[in-house]
Amino acid sequence: MKAFEEDTQFKNHIFSFNGKVYPPITNKPGTYILLIYLPVKQKLRVGSLGEIAFSPGYYAYVGSAMGGLRGRTNRYLKPRKKMHWHIDYFLQVGQLKEIFTLESKQKKECTISCLLAQNLLPAVIRFGATDCPCFTHLYFAPEKTHIKKILKTKLKVIPAANGHFAPPGPGSDY
Repeated sequence: MKAFEEDTQFKNHIFSFNGKVYPPITNKPGTYILLIYLPVKQKLRVGSLGEIAFSPGYYAYVGSAMGGLRGRTNRYLKPRKKMHWHIDYFLQVGQLKEIFTLESKQKKECTISCLLAQNLLPAVIRFGATDCPCFTHLYFAPEKTHIKKILKTKLKVIPAANGHFAPPGPGSDY
């Protein structure tokens, strides 16, 4: 597999308590990774995949937004939406913690999924990957630090403002 390009960097976006994302996400095409926390074990029906048991922990989901990153990622921030993609079902129970974006006119979600597959556990077979040859686009780790390390070292994530990788504030599990 071709190595990840040196000049390609993901940007890290964090959430404020007023529901805004910082730094703002552009509407250019690209690929994104959602970092999702599931506090307790959950059984959930996920569209055509059927009922799936999810373990508590952290999940990284890779997707593409060739029509624009802002529009696609804003969809995931809405509490109510029509269930369309596998990730829509999972976000009913999982807590979206961070979004990582990569602006690109080329679809790179499968390349990035392969990189994550070398270092993380696949969560569900075919999740988010029914239209490509990938095994999955959803990966699991019991601790957030493992996913963060992979994102930082393998994908060269640019930290959000002030170097934070997590939203600050009281009561945050982050």
